[in-house]
Amino acid sequence: MKLIGSTTSPYVRKVRIVLAEKKLDYQFVQDNVWGEDTTVTASNPLGKVPCLLMEGAEAVFDSRVIVEYLDTLSPVGKLIPSSGRERAEVKTWEALADGAMDAGILARMEATWVHRSDEQRCQAWIDRQMGKVNAALKAMSQGLGDKPYCSGIHLSLSDIAVGCALGWLEFRYPELAWRTEYPNLGKLMDKLMQRASFADTKPGARRPGHQGLAHHPGASRPGLSAAGGAGILGGRSGLWFAYAWLAMNEPVRTPLVGEPAPRRTARKASAAAPERGRVNDPDRTMANILEVATAEFADKGLAGARIDEIAALTHTSKRMIYYYFGSKEGLYLAVLEEAYRRIRQIETSLRLEDMEPEAALRTLVGFTFDYQLDNPDFIRLVMNENMHRGEFIRRSATIQELNVPAINAVQAVYERGVASGVFRPHMDPIDLHMSISALCFFNVANRHTFSAIFKRSLDEPEALAQRRDSIIDMVVRFVRA
Repeated sequence: MKLIGSTTSPYVRKVRIVLAEKKLDYQFVQDNVWGEDTTVTASNPLGKVPCLLMEGAEAVFDSRVIVEYLDTLSPVGKLIPSSGRERAEVKTWEALADGAMDAGILARMEATWVHRSDEQRCQAWIDRQMGKVNAALKAMSQGLGDKPYCSGIHLSLSDIAVGCALGWLEFRYPELAWRTEYPNLGKLMDKLMQRASFADTKPGARRPGHQGLAHHPGASRPGLSAAGGAGILGGRSGLWFAYAWLAMNEPVRTPLVGEPAPRRTARKASAAAPERGRVNDPDRTMANILEVATAEFADKGLAGARIDEIAALTHTSKRMIYYYFGSKEGLYLAVLEEAYRRIRQIETSLRLEDMEPEAALRTLVGFTFDYQLDNPDFIRLVMNENMHRGEFIRRSATIQELNVPAINAVQAVYERGVASGVFRPHMDPIDLHMSISALCFFNVANRHTFSAIFKRSLDEPEALAQRRDSIIDMVVRFVRA
């Protein structure tokens, strides 16, 4: 694959980061779309970057389309949920971040494009676009809150899109004090910059003599509006979607030069809500350590993972990790417990009891397939633990307890099906659970070896959809009366 782009484009950076996170090989061809010698129009009639050229010379353009496609090419580092509300949330984050960059670019071009005279420049247009940038930053901060990442506890396209937007604003608008206004966004950006994918794609230093928007004749300083107020999202996705949309479409007034910024509305303290910017938060610290440790143990196993590397990536210390988890083995066990807790918590939200037996079984199998596909680290952890012959899982009463509801759910669906005459009797619920897990597990654990041996790609959306349907049908036909 070839990627045509510019090192300063935030949209190109988004694609490059996804390529790095997915561990996909590609050739990067730099092109200046504003130069007379640009060649991108030969591949993209819109004359825009990024543009991805595949092996057959087919061109894919628009960063959102490209990253959607790239996420299907490899199970490594799944960045976009397959379906449902979680997918909608990630794509909404991306739309918000891209919208902020769109507005910032429009404002910058209005002020700096060499083919527009000073008399032709419209300050009202610039202010309108910068108002959208300010509103988007506020929405990002509100949506992030105290979470380690924008969508859950793992890196996703949400974080990549937001990180690219923040990085570009820092590059083109260093005068914007968004880190001061929204420290949680600054913390997220610092965490992202610890990843090689972000560090290797950081835009270069501003050229000497470069005139940004704030210094262009006739342009006012586009500083952030301090109008903020209390957070309204409260972790509810529905409100977050609504607020994100409003933030990008409602005008936000930018203060005039020399005008004091409006005062922030004081946030009413809640006993249950942690303060923004709180440093000494054991729960957040432990969640961050568990997240990083999950990736390290999944990638390198118990023997290969190093506590000092985990400490460096979490901006903590080995002493703090040992304080919370006791030892390396204690951290590994906590990672296993958290991995099982996460999948079982989601399982309980499926509301299988409200469905007809066959529909409930289909939903359960489909969920298992999707979850394991989207969470390859979970599969690698389980495989690693099997190499240890289940030594650490046997130590954990928590994991044993977490899996009881899973078996109970399978049993309840099966017994309702038997009672209604849909399923055949005398089956073991644990055996049924094992069969479901085995079929879905193989799809992730053996994908690369199976593809290499039988020369069949298992990463294409069509292949995945077909395999998903096949597994669901196999299980349902197995239990039918």
